Amino acid sequence: MNLRIRRLLSVLLAGVLTVFPISAVCAAEGETVLSVGKSYTLSYDSPIENAYPNKAYTPESALTDGVRAASASPSDEAFVHLYRGTAVTVTIDLASVCAVTSVEVDSLRASGGIQCPRYVKVAVSEDGESFGTVGMLDDPDSIAGVGALLVEQKVELEKPYRARYVRVTFSSDVHTYIDEITVSGTADASGAESAPADEPFAERGFAGEIDGIGNIVLMYTSGKYTEAQLLPYLLYVDTEGNVTDTMFSSMLFLPNTHDFKTETGWNEYIDELLGTSNTTNLAALDRLVGEHSAELGEGNRYPVFLSVPYLAFGNYSLGGISPNNLENRTQLLKTYVDRIVGAFEDANFAHLELKGLYWHEEIVQYTTTSDEEAFVMAFNDYAHGKGLKTIWIPYYCSPGSERAAELGFDCATLQSGYAFGGNDETGSPLPGTLDDSAGQAKKYGLGMEFELDIGKPDFRERYYKYVHTGYKTGCMDGHMMMLYQGVTGILSCSQGAASSDRRQVYDMTYQYIKGTFAALTPVVAPNQCVVGAVGDRTSGRLDVSDGDSLRGDLKTGELDIPEGLPFMLEGDGFYLLNGSNATPGTYDVHFSVTDGYNLSELSTVKVVVYDPESAGKVALDGEVTAYTRLDASATTVAIPAGDATAVQLEDGWYYLSVEVSGKGIFGFVKVDESTAKDLPKALLDYAGVKSGGISWAVIGIVVGCVAVAGGIAGVAVAFLRKRKKS
Repeated sequence: MNLRIRRLLSVLLAGVLTVFPISAVCAAEGETVLSVGKSYTLSYDSPIENAYPNKAYTPESALTDGVRAASASPSDEAFVHLYRGTAVTVTIDLASVCAVTSVEVDSLRASGGIQCPRYVKVAVSEDGESFGTVGMLDDPDSIAGVGALLVEQKVELEKPYRARYVRVTFSSDVHTYIDEITVSGTADASGAESAPADEPFAERGFAGEIDGIGNIVLMYTSGKYTEAQLLPYLLYVDTEGNVTDTMFSSMLFLPNTHDFKTETGWNEYIDELLGTSNTTNLAALDRLVGEHSAELGEGNRYPVFLSVPYLAFGNYSLGGISPNNLENRTQLLKTYVDRIVGAFEDANFAHLELKGLYWHEEIVQYTTTSDEEAFVMAFNDYAHGKGLKTIWIPYYCSPGSERAAELGFDCATLQSGYAFGGNDETGSPLPGTLDDSAGQAKKYGLGMEFELDIGKPDFRERYYKYVHTGYKTGCMDGHMMMLYQGVTGILSCSQGAASSDRRQVYDMTYQYIKGTFAALTPVVAPNQCVVGAVGDRTSGRLDVSDGDSLRGDLKTGELDIPEGLPFMLEGDGFYLLNGSNATPGTYDVHFSVTDGYNLSELSTVKVVVYDPESAGKVALDGEVTAYTRLDASATTVAIPAGDATAVQLEDGWYYLSVEVSGKGIFGFVKVDESTAKDLPKALLDYAGVKSGGISWAVIGIVVGCVAVAGGIAGVAVAFLRKRKKS
């Protein structure tokens, strides 16, 4: 049936249900479908418009139109395609308070990451403000099944609940296809109960440090790091290679090239990890720590984390055991944990401490088996039984990332992927991705993973966003950060020339680790003025500064240019005034500047457009000291003698410019009685301050002499009068 016809029928059905609710298609005897034709809102737990801009949700109305998919195919137009988001919440407005008895979510399971929800939660509200959870369905079997299937997941409520608003929340791990959400019950709510309101969700805050460890750098064993290569990770080195402080508080060694479905793969990884045969990796680090015990603290062992590679479900054999069920997988997992821990202990490293183990899988593989969470928890329990900590690094919106604490990890950090750019399908991540990721980390008790990809041309700018976000959100203050750097990203940055992009990355990482990183806000100098003549193009640069940003990183925030003023202004202060289209007058341009993270205060720059035909022409007979801004405390500029252009501005301020060897020299002078004595007569005459050709100093001397003479004469007269009386 054509989709348009099906939707038309759904509208007619909705009308029938409204007029004849008792005769409508029923979910159960005496019940009706309440949701057809009703409006709803949809939101994501993890916002996706920044991380996956091409997949951003477009509002629609198909989830309650009564139209069902005719086939288990994503091409069926009845489906609404939702992308990731951790969880999706659909809030349906039933238009009046009803008695709700059940909610059904109909979805698709297929190949290519198309997954049905693994859970459905239902909450109800009578006023749209206070919601109470009244039902939940966990469905690990449907999501782990094989083959394309239309999945119906129905939440039967224990009793009828009063509700005008029904909030349905379900997991959305990758591609989620929903064709209908059905709310059933009765329009008469007289026999239903009100749901108790849920407690507000308590944000958990960022993950804390582990035994004083607040930063861990990822080291891939394929790097086969030597002592020299490990040095700038263990200790902070200046541009001359001198050690001046400590650096990362721990390192995580993990593989990236081995086949862990074979014994050979496990053996190669452990040999590579230890590095005892060629003094690399752990063996090199042990020696390096010993050599720098004075800087690190005598007798202190440096803590490291080791990766436990993921045991994929399947029928392959390891030591005669196939990991094709939970019991076998758990047995093999414990075997390999013992092998890794045992190999570390047998190496007898004198200066290293095995602090914990890393779960080397970025998602919970819910589609693999229905007991995947139990497998992850078995790992955590076994590691904890050995006195070891466990860590994890899921990615933004990855399945299970919101359940790190429930799964038993001591600490997990969330990777955003912002450093790497995107793809044509999802779009390139926007800077807001890091804010969204940090928000989710803080919500669910995770830390932040910083990511560095020095192969990207804008790697410094992208990395700065990580550091700034950690600083701005408070993650820097005693919380966990783990750093992905490829194989040798930080090493390369430590070797960069002073002030280079690479060296800046190394230095800001050090500052973040030490808690001294601070982001400065752009500053726009006050009382700035731009003057241009009708018919000329005037350009220059305003006084804009930012102590921790490159000039090219600065952008205008708010920008308000008066209508009719042909003026352009960029964030780094560059301006262009096109006088050929300008009308003489004084204009105020309001603007602020941002470095992408911090916003300056709103500033005003005066723009003066003058007619050169009516401008003053002044012959300066000597040098004039002028100010760079309309501010007597601003820096000064020397304007040499010559034929000058003078333009009256305001409050005794004048613009003065002289052309010398084809170059314009200009500044602003304040003309009043306090400054007139220092200015040429021609300028004073133009400004209307009459000096009569006699300097104020001379006038002062003359006045003084007259006063003195008058005083002497007065004394003489008094003396003569006294003699005459006598």
